[in-house]
Amino acid sequence: MKKHLIAALAVLMLLFGVVGFAACKEQSTHKAGSSWEHNELGHWHVCTECGIQMDFSKHTAGEVQTDGVEDWTQCTMCEYEMLRTVHAHSYGDWKAEVPATCSQPGTKGHYTCSSCKKNFDAEYKEIEDLRIPAAHSYGAWVEEVAATCTKNGTKGHYTCSSCGKNFDAEYNVIEDLSVTASGHAYTCLLYTSPSPRDCS
Repeated sequence: MKKHLIAALAVLMLLFGVVGFAACKEQSTHKAGSSWEHNELGHWHVCTECGIQMDFSKHTAGEVQTDGVEDWTQCTMCEYEMLRTVHAHSYGDWKAEVPATCSQPGTKGHYTCSSCKKNFDAEYKEIEDLRIPAAHSYGAWVEEVAATCTKNGTKGHYTCSSCGKNFDAEYNVIEDLSVTASGHAYTCLLYTSPSPRDCS
């Protein structure tokens, strides 16, 4: 019974196909579906009336796309993926480092892949961030020169070799390095015998 039912359904499907094809043939035209069908050989539309393949053509490769790991191309018509390979970087010329200044960030020396736009150091290791933060070049600590009675002293400090500003031990800007001379500290002495003594 089951075999007879399957056979009957097959005959009905065949009849519907023949009728549909006959309808298309009578109208002298097929009605292409809106989407492309495809395989590795090409792409085509399917008639919505009879299911026949129509408008078959070979794939047309688009531009190479990449995610930095793999490259691939797609057909410009049906977007069928035609090729996928391991991405090979095109490093181009080395871009020299731009040093940072006190107020402007710099840029690390690097290569840039012309395809995926990723950046790499001199050993071809990927660089996530090319920026060199702006920073002072403090140099060595300059010890304090103490003031005397008659001569000013100098505060201990760092001096930035780039901008010339001075900084204390906690890297705060020092506007004035000078330590004012203390002046003489007079003591009142009474000249008494056998030795002078303090007036107070």
